[in-house]
Amino acid sequence: MKKYIVFFAFFAALFAVSCSPYTDEEAGGTAVQDLSGTWTVIAYYSALEAGGAGDLSNASKAELDAAEWVPYYNTYQRTYNTAANLSTEMWFEDNFWGDMYKVDTDCSKLSFSCEDVETEAGINVTARYGQVLKGAATTYSGRQADSIVVYINYSDDPGFTYKIAGFRYTGYTEDLN
Repeated sequence: MKKYIVFFAFFAALFAVSCSPYTDEEAGGTAVQDLSGTWTVIAYYSALEAGGAGDLSNASKAELDAAEWVPYYNTYQRTYNTAANLSTEMWFEDNFWGDMYKVDTDCSKLSFSCEDVETEAGINVTARYGQVLKGAATTYSGRQADSIVVYINYSDDPGFTYKIAGFRYTGYTEDLN
C-alpha cells in the first residue's frame, strides 16, 4: 500500500509542476502578421478585357480601380510568413488559380506586390497594388473585418487581369463563401 501512495504522490507532484501557469515566454507574432490571414474573396474579371476592347496589364491603380469588374468566382486566399519570417516577403496562396508564390511586402503601408514571379506550378504571375485595409470591410454577417484587394496577371492567361477582393475570414460560418 505504501508503494502505491508514493507512486501516486510522485505523479501528483509531477502533474502539479507541469501545469504551472507561470512562464517567462511571451506569445509572439510573425513579421507580416498584419498582412497574414485567411481571406474570403471574390475573383473578378475585367469587362473591358473580356469584350476585347482593352488591356489592363499595364494600367495604373486609378485606372484599375475605375474599371468595370464582373464577379467571376468565390474562393479564399491565404497569406502568411515565409520560413525566414522577414517583414519584406510573404507567401500568397492563390486558391483562385490553384497556386502559390512569394510577394514582396511593405508592412508599414500594409501593401504587397510581385513582378513576373515564377509560381510553385511554374507559371509567372504579376500581382499589383495589393493592399490590406484595416476594418474597411463588412462581412456577409455584418461584422467589421480587414479588407484585401490585389490585381493579378497570369502568364498562362495573357491579356486578362483579375481583381481579387474580399475580407479577412472572421471564423463565423456565415462569413464563408
